[in-house]
Amino acid sequence: MLTELSRLTLDADGRYITPSEWQPVQTYLGQMRQRLSAYGKIQAAADNILQEVERRLLQRSPRFFHKNNRDMSSICRRDRTDVLRYICATLLTGDVTAYKQRTLCWLQTIARSFQDQEAARQSYEVMAEVLKEKLTPPEFALVRPIVEVTAEMLGS
Repeated sequence: MLTELSRLTLDADGRYITPSEWQPVQTYLGQMRQRLSAYGKIQAAADNILQEVERRLLQRSPRFFHKNNRDMSSICRRDRTDVLRYICATLLTGDVTAYKQRTLCWLQTIARSFQDQEAARQSYEVMAEVLKEKLTPPEFALVRPIVEVTAEMLGS
């Protein structure tokens, strides 16, 4: 939303904003209660969410976090923790564009350095499954695009 507001103020320089230009801002503000609720639920359950994601990934493969005979569990855990926090921040700001440009480009470089984009993609697909169980459908609808773009960018 912040990127959109910045662009809107530049586009509307010297004139009033039209109702159609104002609509995305009104939509964002109308969703604020759900955004705050989802943020609070994720924050309160973050440890449980992350543990459940790890448990499900290990069910897929007991060596899911091993790369070249090295246990990467702690690094992956740290990264998932950070990304969940970034997802929450993006949920509040509604600025997926800034999230993609700043945070995900940086994380994508890290994921590529480990040459395991498939594991990253699966991690955030599983995170989406867990978040869907923890949030109401309207709350998850706000989080889903952020988690999907995370899985897509880190998995490529």
